[in-house]
Parts: sequence; structure tokens; C-alpha cells
Amino acid sequence: MERAAVENLDFFRRIIYGIDDLGEAVIRNILSRLPAKSFASAACVSRLWNTICNSILSSPKLSSAVSFNPSLEVQWVLSAAKKKYSWPTDTQPTATCGMILTVGFLPGLKVHLVPLFQSEGPQSLSVDKFVMDIREVASAFSHSSSPAGIMLFADRKTNILPVLQKTEYAFPKDTFIVGDGGSELIFRISETTTVPPDSTFAAVALLFTRDINKPLGIGEIQFHVMLSTGVTAVGPVYKILSVEDHGTSTCFTATRDTIPEPFEGEAILHDILDEVGEDIMFAAKATYIGVTKSRSCSVGTERAKLMQFHEFHKFEPVGDEALPPVRSVGINSGDPFRFYISDKDPALSTTYNILYMLMDLKEDFNNRIKKHEKAEVFGGIVFCCGGRGGNYLGSPDYASFPFVDNFPGVTFAGTHTSAEIARGCFGYLYGESDQENNFDIHCNLHPYGALYLVMSYHCPIPER
Repeated sequence: MERAAVENLDFFRRIIYGIDDLGEAVIRNILSRLPAKSFASAACVSRLWNTICNSILSSPKLSSAVSFNPSLEVQWVLSAAKKKYSWPTDTQPTATCGMILTVGFLPGLKVHLVPLFQSEGPQSLSVDKFVMDIREVASAFSHSSSPAGIMLFADRKTNILPVLQKTEYAFPKDTFIVGDGGSELIFRISETTTVPPDSTFAAVALLFTRDINKPLGIGEIQFHVMLSTGVTAVGPVYKILSVEDHGTSTCFTATRDTIPEPFEGEAILHDILDEVGEDIMFAAKATYIGVTKSRSCSVGTERAKLMQFHEFHKFEPVGDEALPPVRSVGINSGDPFRFYISDKDPALSTTYNILYMLMDLKEDFNNRIKKHEKAEVFGGIVFCCGGRGGNYLGSPDYASFPFVDNFPGVTFAGTHTSAEIARGCFGYLYGESDQENNFDIHCNLHPYGALYLVMSYHCPIPER
């Protein structure tokens, strides 16, 4: 009897050793598909299998699903580092609408929600407090007062531009800032969060901070941000002469170097039509003015710093007493600007640039694997302008193909946006490098763009 038991044990050992000969990658693929109880049992089979199972459990995960069921009751849940936030909604989607659910686990990171409040009055946005709250949360859970990244969602009625100016000043370049500049905000905050009286929520930031108590054996998650632009500059450079603030919009008059007389009323509209051509201007789906601004930035009592920003404002061709207004405020006399129109050509070319950048990233990771450095892309999210949807670029899948072609089978989710938030250099992003100082101009809110946030996991290098 004892001899038979020993022979059976040797038999099963030979089976296990035979499976081990398949290689760690194949075993990992098999074990990751097991149901929970079988997975737990497999972790007890051998030291190698236990190590692989622990690696699977500590690896980042991102999953996404979409439903077009018009009667579906939905809760949108974002989960990361064992924290869960729910956005219950009473809105019933129509048959043409979809609900997207994205769930993630990001080991080595902590995820927190920080709201931006708005009250009545001239200084309605509590931007300084918002930035200091972000710093406080980051300091509490990491070695730095700057988070690894910020995913920012602004309410449609919020002018997010002054917020982006402050965050550009407050956080180093290695802190990524992405998001949607105009969305519907439905979320749940911590019970310990104090809401100021007579305040509403203007925006919400999802913070990703490096965990100061990250367990041993956990690798590092890296974020890669890429932007496809979708507008082209047309006509000459103008300069703001006078400004008339209308609350949520601005009217102004302007001048240009070659014509000494100021443009009043709709004269500037006629001028740009003469310069560019009515067929080109009217064929564009959207028109903006891009204003270069020099602004003094600070947070609290910190020393102010003079910074330059290039900010886009939606152009509204109505009115007859002044230049047709642009959405938003924050434009001053003396600010130079140009007209920009939505354009398929830069949208197509920069989308292919992202395809090639992701090809280079994939090749880099493959080379690391050859050096026994494990790194992989585990997910991606795209924020794409709604105007680029449908067949605008020739195919409804145009926003997804750069990622899907390079990383088939990897989770990829996204949403249509009204304006894409992404930190960047104006001269580099928009190809306007004719002046040297264009590379010192920050551009953080982009019209008609597509923003890609690609996430990769770098396994810890084992000690030898």
C-alpha cells in the first residue's frame, strides 16, 4: 500500500514538473483563467506556482463594459487600490445612448477623490483650496505633495481654464493631468469632506498617488499621455484692444499690425473671411480663437510666477455691436490671438503619430523582456472630442485603432468629451515653432482632440 502511494505521488510530481517545462508564461496564462477555489488550490501545488499566483494577484487590472439597454439601471463604479466610488444616476439612457463601466485595480497606488467647490461672488471658484487639498492628500499617502497623476472632470458650466493655470504652476511636469473639460458630474464624496455653505461642485479630481506603504514584490505603474490635435491656425495674428465681459462670455475689439485702425463690430469677422476664404471658414465644424496669455500664478501666499498659456475659446458668430463673443472669460487687453478651425488633416496625421509612438513603446517593452525585465501595457483610456465621432475621420473606430492595433486583447475604454484636458507644450503640440518662446507656452485644454492615457506595469526586478 505504501509503495503504491509513493508511486502515485511520483506520478503527480512528474505531471507537475512536465507542466513546469511549458514555461512560466504559459503556466501564468493557465492559472489566471482558473476559478477562485481552483486558483487557491493551485497556489499550494509548488513554490513556483505559488510565486506565479501571487504575481497574478498583485498585477494591475483594468476591465470595461458597455451596455445600450435603454431600461438598464446603472451605477458607474471606478475601483482602484481597494477603494470604490459609486455614481448612482437617475438618468434613464435612450436607445441611442450607452453606459460605460470601467473597473480597475492599481497596486502600489492610492486613489482619492477631491472636489472643487464653487460659490457665488467674483472669486467663486475655490481654486487655491482645491490645489492645497490635492497636496494634502498626496502628502498623506506618498513621499511627495505632488500625486503621480490627476484625472480631472469639470462641470459643463465651469470655466476650467483658471484651474488648469493653477495646477500647471503647482505640480511638476511628471504629474500627468488629463480629463474632460465639460461633463455631467454625478459622484459620491467621503463623509468626512466638509462642503462649504451655499456651494456647488464645479469639478472633481481623481488622484493617483504612490503608496508610501507599498508592499514588497509590487512593481511600478507608469502612465503615458499622448494627444492627437484637431485644429489648424488660419489668418494673421491679432491683438485684443478692448474687452467687454458678459459673465460667461467675452466680447472684444482687436487690431493687427498691418492695419492701424481697430476692428469694431463684425469687421474682424469680415477680415478673417477675406484673408482665409468663406468656403474654408464655413466648411469647418467649429471655430475657435487661440489666445496667448501672460499671467501671474501663485497658490495661497506662495511667491507668484509669471507664466504663459495658450488657451482656446469657442467662437460664436452672433451679435453686431462688438466682435461676436467667445465662450468663457479671462481674456485681457493686449493678448495676441489667432483664429483656429477644426481640421481633419492634423487629426489624421497626429492619430498616426500616436500609432507609431505606441509601436515604439511596444518594441521597447519587447526588448526589455529579452533582458528579463518584465513590462507590459495593461490598459488604456481615450478622451475623444464628440465632434470627431462617427465617420468624421472616415471610420467610427479611428479613435481606437492606434491602441487596439498595437495591444489587441488589452482593455481599452473611452468617452466622448467637450474639451480634452492634457498638459503640453504649445509649440510642440501644434507645430507652431516659428518663435522660440512658443516652447515655453503651456497649453492644457484642447479642442477637437483625442487624448490617450496608456497604463503600463513594470514588474520588480528579482534579487540575485
